[in-house]
Amino acid sequence: MKQSILLGLFLSAAALLGAQSPIVTAPSPAPVSRDPARLATEALQRKYQLDQAQTQTMYTIQRRKFRNLAEIEPLKAGNPALYTSKTSSIQRGTQASIRRMLNTPAQWELYNQTQAEQRIQRQAKAEALKAQGADQASIDAAVLSIYLE
Repeated sequence: MKQSILLGLFLSAAALLGAQSPIVTAPSPAPVSRDPARLATEALQRKYQLDQAQTQTMYTIQRRKFRNLAEIEPLKAGNPALYTSKTSSIQRGTQASIRRMLNTPAQWELYNQTQAEQRIQRQAKAEALKAQGADQASIDAAVLSIYLE
């Protein structure tokens, strides 16, 4: 008798629990990253088909680049020549770090193509500005704005 009562209670409890409908909510949208280092890393990960370890290294490289650029931002208005020099150094350092991190022939080839394209674009921009009679400081600043990594 006890067993049948317990069985009845168990079955009624199971029926009550099973009768409840689950709460369905819309999936939350993926968080939008406003971190420029993360966005740059994602773009370069897609471009170079980076693996997990390379993606982590790329994020470190990009964080360093954006931190360094933020540190020299006050120089932009105060000392444009120094700002241009430091920006150039940051770009060269970032590109060297990226080159060292890549480890497949396909990645190296794509990197070399990108660098060649950047050189061509920079040369064309410099020649166009020289033809317009621009001074060297504005040419340097415009050429540095062409950065493909």
